[in-house]
Amino acid sequence: MGAVDRAAQARAPGFQGYRFEPPIPGVQDHWLAILRFDTEATLQAWLNSPERQKLLREAAPFTEEFHARIARTGFDQWFQVPTAGLRPVPAWKQNMLVLLMLYPVVFLFGYFVQNPLLTCGCRKPKSGRTGDAGAQKINTAALS
Repeated sequence: MGAVDRAAQARAPGFQGYRFEPPIPGVQDHWLAILRFDTEATLQAWLNSPERQKLLREAAPFTEEFHARIARTGFDQWFQVPTAGLRPVPAWKQNMLVLLMLYPVVFLFGYFVQNPLLTCGCRKPKSGRTGDAGAQKINTAALS
């Protein structure tokens, strides 16, 4: 993507930025350009704009293949798809919901479930106590 492309995108209403992802061997063989717009409407306006179409025609001799795909925020499936006349849930609200609801659940799961399983939750039995041998047998059985 050249300076002309970046300048044209920067002038597009709602443009928020872009980034390039390099090829990942065995996953994706080509460079990936990711564009961000504030709403799907402004993205569609850019995708359909005559200025972008002109730039694509100019780049055609240098392009082997070209694919465009719209990817929404990572948590869109959790929220209702807006219908005509309704605005989508702002990204900051989606992120806040994840921070306040999902993060504590993941943290508590790790603390109370994953950590005890990884560290076995086993304590060595103290010699001479009969209750510890039974506890050791139960813990060993849980691991097998």
